[in-house]
Amino acid sequence: MSVFSGLLAACWADGDPCTKLAEYLGEHSADFSFTRTEGDITVTATYQPPDLVECQGKNKDDNDPHDKANYSGFHYFQLKIGSKDERGIQDLLKRNFSKEEQEETANYYNYRLGADLKLVIANDTIPCTFYHHIQTGGVYKHLLLFTAFEARTLKDGEQATLLFQDKIFSASLLTFQFEGSKINQIPNLK
Repeated sequence: MSVFSGLLAACWADGDPCTKLAEYLGEHSADFSFTRTEGDITVTATYQPPDLVECQGKNKDDNDPHDKANYSGFHYFQLKIGSKDERGIQDLLKRNFSKEEQEETANYYNYRLGADLKLVIANDTIPCTFYHHIQTGGVYKHLLLFTAFEARTLKDGEQATLLFQDKIFSASLLTFQFEGSKINQIPNLK
């Protein structure tokens, strides 16, 4: 099952442009989602094209035309941070951190993480414009982060390299490389 399969349910009916986009991304998920394991954590970074973000924000009963201006101009990524042993990130926090350190970790992910995220395209290093720690109430065994970076044109042969300087679990620089040619092939909503 691909990382995009859950998006199909949010993208409405067969033949809908959002459904077609999610299906394309699901079929090509190996090009848009990469996982790194470092220390006790596993981090998955998934590229999300602006049209997909637009679909996720769209009410399925909304018949208004897509407003690309609200979502274009950014490169979007989802980060999923989980424990390597699959017991869950909350369990990892409880095992390795005091109550005070757990609160500091929550504050870091909620308020300070953006400084530790960068996107490199060619010779440009782009700071994180926006990120959101998606609160799951402990329902999921991982942390979810939604990030946005000011878009730069990606030429075929160039890469978009997402850099995440993890300061909580591994103190390592995690890199995720996305091929510009693959990103450029993603179909646009009509």
